[in-house]
Amino acid sequence: MSRIRGPLDLDALRTALTDVMGRHEALRTRFETVDGEPYQRIVPAAEAVPGFRTADCPEEELAARVGEARRRPFDLAVDLPLRADVLRLGPEDTVVALVLHHIATDEWSDRPFLADLNRAYADRAAGREPEWAALPVQYADYTLWQERLLAEAGERQLAHWARTLRGMPEEIPLPLDRPGAARTTGRSAVVRTALPQASAAALRELAATRQVSMFMLFQAATAALLHRLGAGDDIPLGAPIAGRTDSALDDLVGFFVNTLVLRTDVSGDPSFAELLGRVKEAALAAFEHQDVPFDRVVEAVNPARLADRNPLFQVMLGYHHRPDGDPDLFGLPTRWLDTDTGAAKFDLDFTVVDHGPGREMTLLLEYAADLTDAGTAALLARRLVGLLEQVCADPWRTVGSLRVLTGEEEAAAARWNATDRPLERRSVPEILDDVVRTTPGAPALAAGGERLTFRELAGRADAVARLLAERGAGPETVVGLALPRRLMVPAILGVLRSGAAYLPLDPGHPAARLEFMLRDAGALCVLSTADLARGLPGGCGPVLLDEAPSAGGTDRADRADRTHKDGGTAPRPADGQRAAGGDPGDPGDPQGGVPVRPAPSSAAYVIFTSGSTGTPKGVVGTHRGLSNLFAAHRDDLIGPAERAAGRAGLRAVHAASFSFDGSWEPLLWLLAGHELHVADEAVMADPAALLAYVAAERIDFLDVTPTYLRELIHHGFLAPGSPVPGVIAVGGEATPAPLWERLCGLPGVRAHDLYGPTECAVDAYGRHGPGPDGSAPGPPRSTTSAPMSWTGRCGRCRLGWRANCTWRARGWPAAT
Repeated sequence: MSRIRGPLDLDALRTALTDVMGRHEALRTRFETVDGEPYQRIVPAAEAVPGFRTADCPEEELAARVGEARRRPFDLAVDLPLRADVLRLGPEDTVVALVLHHIATDEWSDRPFLADLNRAYADRAAGREPEWAALPVQYADYTLWQERLLAEAGERQLAHWARTLRGMPEEIPLPLDRPGAARTTGRSAVVRTALPQASAAALRELAATRQVSMFMLFQAATAALLHRLGAGDDIPLGAPIAGRTDSALDDLVGFFVNTLVLRTDVSGDPSFAELLGRVKEAALAAFEHQDVPFDRVVEAVNPARLADRNPLFQVMLGYHHRPDGDPDLFGLPTRWLDTDTGAAKFDLDFTVVDHGPGREMTLLLEYAADLTDAGTAALLARRLVGLLEQVCADPWRTVGSLRVLTGEEEAAAARWNATDRPLERRSVPEILDDVVRTTPGAPALAAGGERLTFRELAGRADAVARLLAERGAGPETVVGLALPRRLMVPAILGVLRSGAAYLPLDPGHPAARLEFMLRDAGALCVLSTADLARGLPGGCGPVLLDEAPSAGGTDRADRADRTHKDGGTAPRPADGQRAAGGDPGDPGDPQGGVPVRPAPSSAAYVIFTSGSTGTPKGVVGTHRGLSNLFAAHRDDLIGPAERAAGRAGLRAVHAASFSFDGSWEPLLWLLAGHELHVADEAVMADPAALLAYVAAERIDFLDVTPTYLRELIHHGFLAPGSPVPGVIAVGGEATPAPLWERLCGLPGVRAHDLYGPTECAVDAYGRHGPGPDGSAPGPPRSTTSAPMSWTGRCGRCRLGWRANCTWRARGWPAAT
């Protein structure tokens, strides 16, 4: 698409196009079918006539007319793959739209095509036929050569790709606004960012110093950026390659381009210079095996196919070296117009245009508009430019130390992470002890039709703690919990009081999964009941907590050993064990209280991921993480709710699986001295029953996922006149904007949207709606000073979050 200023000879242009079609067989080939089989028919040069339309066009209609010319389809069985639309805006102002079908040409063909067209136009405008040297080959010759080459080397090249791409992720998480959304429109858009001349010169110098091509440099930088934004350690990128491996093809128009999959290994936190070495080695191997067509590579690797996802890679990367810039056409001043079709080929498509030494570079980022927005795409391009400037200044910086936040984001993170509250140094058992000392007779727990005061709850937790201590529980040991919901809270508190970490086990899960979790976590034992223990894998040695009075810690004098048929035993009291109704003692008192004071870094729980993307992974949460979480909720959720209600003794309902780390959010209200209601299994699974329970018990705090909240709304929640808790929290998944706006608009309700990977001690991010009086919320608060300071530990390597841990938070840029 070009705008020509000056007198344009349309007859010479039409005839010149015919000349070029006669010179290049690919431009005068139709694709017809006989008995359902396609074949190519090369039209004789004398019969090849391009489509050629001319029209007058007002300036205000230009964009629409150009768009129509670009989008008008070809009928390849009838049309030749080249046409021209000429739009006259004035006597010496013309837009020429030359449209070529991709089946007959590629971007590398633009140079010989335009060179031949310019020469033919000049000759025809001068009244003579063009004279040019005959082409050494035509496209049909290339196809025969390609067929022979693939017959000889195709299997070897396919074996290379099958080996190289084995085990590659089928999809990487990308920093998009709507990852995984349906690509319903297929629309794309483009953002442009300039790399200043000084930065461009530094990049050229770095490439020369490291003996890599500019393309390899941009491949390494793009992979490093995506890695830093949560895409993982294994980054597949698509790359177009010219496919003109013989100089005889240089001046030929045709479709030679192929697509390569370049797999970039960013594991081990290499320096950028080291990453360049990895990229160079992998890219050179790819170039040596570039002949086999991409579709055959896809067939050989055989990844999972989705209709709206490109196989093998989602991100394309290109590099164009154009030191001569855009040529003028027909000897007249020419301005090239945008040729973007508006159709998204990939989720992201990075292209760097290098205008040559002494000039800037241009970064073009085409993105799928169904998946992300213009602002996010522009920010992503800025991040890449910033990363490139860092590696130019110091190529030996580790990839993990490269900054990906903008200056504005770093300033905002500094503001949000400025902690104006003292650290909570007490562990969960110590926090509970303080509540028991302050309000021993206040209602604490309602579960299974029974209500306990804080004194009674502490007694039951003590009984569990002593029972576990007898069996060797202590710091860095793990105790499985396979219990009905009514027994889970005393059991969790008892495990923490013993110094051990708890592992929640859903009795409804397959025995193979439970066995794996117990073995992987190295569980010391499993607390269960006689009924549920029957479904546990053999050899786990369950310790039974049944409904006998002694199991609750209220009648320890009558406790006796009872042997389960699978080898489990009921709790047996230690000598001098404190009665359930007694006051808890000071921490460390052997007759009451906490047997072991857990260290802040000690494990508190082990939560396993679902395993939907592979093997389930155990994530270890620490006591420090729970303490930080409690402090954040006390300040941001619980304290404001107490002030709004004007009273103590609020009621929180627990309606989440205890195998979900978010189950801690209602538990925190218990630690703050409020009453926790544990919905039983039937109520939790029935939205109507849960609504009835919330209304009957006058619940003040409800925490559910957005999906479950929509179910509650379907059953009448939030209907006019219905009781609504004063505090509603949503989390665990993305909250749709309309749902969040509705929550924020409820009178007398404070809404909270909380999110965080399991690795971040439940919450890493929170946004808070207006207060019940309509007051505006403060800035988002984070329990972990996100995204910088994680509070969990990796269940695989048992390490804190550091460079050599293999886990990366999806979608969270790790600031430096």
